[in-house]
Amino acid sequence: MIKAPWPPLLLTIALFSAPLLAATNPWLSASLYGSDNRYAALRGVTLSGEAGHYQVLVKNQFGFQCELSFNAAQQPSQLSHCDSPEQGEQWRVKEPHIKLRCTTRTTEVVCRGSYTLQAWDPSQKGFSTLDPREKDYFTIARKR
Repeated sequence: MIKAPWPPLLLTIALFSAPLLAATNPWLSASLYGSDNRYAALRGVTLSGEAGHYQVLVKNQFGFQCELSFNAAQQPSQLSHCDSPEQGEQWRVKEPHIKLRCTTRTTEVVCRGSYTLQAWDPSQKGFSTLDPREKDYFTIARKR
């Protein structure tokens, strides 16, 4: 008799829980919208990927694409590794990780996080912070 190194029930949970969680997370099937800075109008946000490895593309002024993490309550909790491939890397987010705070409103759920915007400066041959006193905001939202 061959004995499995783990109980069959745990294996079953491990194999089927990730797809089940993905199917019940409302953010994965909703039409998302948002913005990539405090002055931008709300535009479409594209979510792609699979369980544990999601990316969002904010179709706005800077065209930032970021990795998106969800918390245990299935709310967006963090953006990371944001870049702007559509803008030829002229813009970037200084912070490697952006914590998102979600608020449930009457008709929508809105998640926001602040970041420092940097622009390519040819005279410096590097990126510089436009105004270090001011923060910009990512916003990702969905209808309830």
